[in-house]
Amino acid sequence: MAIFLDSANLDDVRAAMPLGFIAGITTNPSIIAREKRPAAEVISDLLNACPGIVFHQLKNGPVEAMLAEAEQYIKLGPRLGLKIACTLNGLTVLQRMSRRATCAVTAIFSASQVLMA
Repeated sequence: MAIFLDSANLDDVRAAMPLGFIAGITTNPSIIAREKRPAAEVISDLLNACPGIVFHQLKNGPVEAMLAEAEQYIKLGPRLGLKIACTLNGLTVLQRMSRRATCAVTAIFSASQVLMA
């Protein structure tokens, strides 16, 4: 089992990393927005502050928009993971991106979604 810090706040990250049991960070658009800085800047800072994987949740939308966002963020480095909502569009993005990036599926609410993910 791995434990991830659910935050985009650098003070939280700096306090959590020395604990030794945090595997990485997971974020979402709401958490990123609280930092009042561009998401790419926040994610870059998180990657610098955390030695583990940093998951960035893609915004829900059309497949092509989600793929474009994924492409933008995976350029930040190999420890950037994609967190993707379990929707039909999200599962399409997951199928296309999972060979190129570490992916996590979120917003799963049923057994059938588990099977699809």
